[in-house]
Amino acid sequence: IDRPAVLDEAAKLVIDVDGVKNAWLEPASQAQPSLFYREKPSLETGEKVIRLKDGAGANPLALQGLYRVLIEKSAASGKDGNIIVREVAERLHAQRGLAIDFETIQVIASQDIQFQASVEIDPAIDPDDVYLAILEKIAAYLSPSVAFKTLDECLAQHQSIDAIFDGPLLNHGFIDSDELIKLKRKKNLYVSDLIREIMDVPGVLLVEQVVFYVSVGGKLNDTALALEADKVPILDVKNSQLT
Repeated sequence: IDRPAVLDEAAKLVIDVDGVKNAWLEPASQAQPSLFYREKPSLETGEKVIRLKDGAGANPLALQGLYRVLIEKSAASGKDGNIIVREVAERLHAQRGLAIDFETIQVIASQDIQFQASVEIDPAIDPDDVYLAILEKIAAYLSPSVAFKTLDECLAQHQSIDAIFDGPLLNHGFIDSDELIKLKRKKNLYVSDLIREIMDVPGVLLVEQVVFYVSVGGKLNDTALALEADKVPILDVKNSQLT
């Protein structure tokens, strides 16, 4: 019998849907439509009223347990976003806990990220291999994916059977909860993080320069880049420059 899913387990249910690369469940700051709380005067029996319209003596009501589900669609999937949303909704509502609900479930758009970098590499290493490895590293940093593991892989990491099977039954394997927690949705990109990712590539000796493009041909930023709200960053290889 399926049991209600807690929040991190709900994220696993979403990621397990075909066509989903990553997903985030974020508290909804305000209910839609807005709700207002008003306590009637004692002469009116002291009733407490919740309604949709503001008015004298009414205060905004913040609901607890209300979440927005943001989905990053897999670039390799040709599945329609509306179908993905419907399947995610079915999975979540089938196993959601009491006092938990989802305000919106949506596939979020992507934001192209361009960068310009100059690196020094080991002359004994094939520059084409280093070039591809750097691009793969940056792409994974901008838009990481959640890895499913087999039972044998989990056992090889010395996880107990109880820990492995604790959570909802997934179709594609097992997801490590600790790894999932680390994949928080990025709201800012930092050049220092990008330098660290590039330096991890075998054959890279020195990163001489890294800057982000705010837009193609636009202003460069050599410290940080604030991402657009409700978008997921992806690497724009065509308009990036790596020397």
